[in-house]
Amino acid sequence: MNSKKINDLFLKFINLLPLGIILRILNFKKSKKQQLQAGTSSSQIQKILFIKLEGMGDSVYLVEIINRLLQNYPSLKIDVLTTGGNPIFPLFKDSFNKSYKPGYGIKVLKPLSPSSYYKTVKEINKENYDMILDFTGMPVNIPLMLLFVQSSYKVGFDMLDLRKKSYDYTTAIDNKIHIFDNYLNLVKPFFSISNEKKFTINFNTGAPEIGIADDLKPDKENFINLVLSSSGGGNMDRRLPLENSILLINLIIKNFPNYKIYLLGGPTDYPYLESLCGELNLNGSPSATDIVLVKKTKNIPKAMELLKNSLFNICIDSGLMHISSLVNPNTYCLFGYSSPANSLPFNNIGYYAAEINCAPCSFYKISECKTLECMKKIDPKKIINDLKESRLK
Repeated sequence: MNSKKINDLFLKFINLLPLGIILRILNFKKSKKQQLQAGTSSSQIQKILFIKLEGMGDSVYLVEIINRLLQNYPSLKIDVLTTGGNPIFPLFKDSFNKSYKPGYGIKVLKPLSPSSYYKTVKEINKENYDMILDFTGMPVNIPLMLLFVQSSYKVGFDMLDLRKKSYDYTTAIDNKIHIFDNYLNLVKPFFSISNEKKFTINFNTGAPEIGIADDLKPDKENFINLVLSSSGGGNMDRRLPLENSILLINLIIKNFPNYKIYLLGGPTDYPYLESLCGELNLNGSPSATDIVLVKKTKNIPKAMELLKNSLFNICIDSGLMHISSLVNPNTYCLFGYSSPANSLPFNNIGYYAAEINCAPCSFYKISECKTLECMKKIDPKKIINDLKESRLK
């Protein structure tokens, strides 16, 4: 069960009971350690815990913020509490710890495991962090656990009365600004860091070497990557519809005839991507198995290698879209259920945003949408025309 479903269940629960009763049930006590305030000298903060469970794309921006903090405050010790299913933070651990001391640590929480929550609370209290920053952003999620953490100054988004009562300092989350700016709004009252929209992490030099099996090592730029399905996050099966996907692929074959097309996604996306290959009508071109291939990369470092070495990447809003932007500025982004204002990567050559009244619906909401009419509005012909114009500039 993912974090959005956990939030959905808890929101149903708190609608049944008044907040006061819930807080009594949870043995709520306000943090005793409240000497820190917005504007506090950063020298008073030596040890921080960042909380970010899921969300690969959002985690990319949080890693960027961590990198800037460690650059500006080299004596700072930062730990990240995440889940074992979030692959982003481990990618940078070795690199950060070579560059910065005392550096960067990772703690892993198992969602829906009472014993894991109990052990994590004990460990947090034992570490006695000067500050905890919760970047989960959803209505509930971690605040339940933080009610039992008594030794830290806690900062988070104030999306619910329970969250406001849980934290010593809160700020509103805004769906009209980029997620990076929302994250900065939590950090900047206490630390001075740049809000410039660019990556200071250079993955080619600043991250650990990626070991790639020989059969996955690509020839530079002889292929194009498409990320057309991202079913791993949330309740929605987020994907470009089959008809649009087939048209997009045929247009790429027509306009870029000397390139193979790799379809990237996670394990839950493979059935859709394989069915897409089976449905392709290449109109006299070589068979789909010769031109269009599903790349089962199995892990993020291998996917990054493919994203980095392609001619360009076309991605629906997903974790792989943000990773693509990190390693390859030739990333074209497709938005339907989400908003470019909130999610457009720093590096990109263009984007398409569907115009539909119900979109965006995915800004920290529990969306049960099964039709994804917004994705049907995406026009593959316009994508290719935009992309060709961008490449000519």
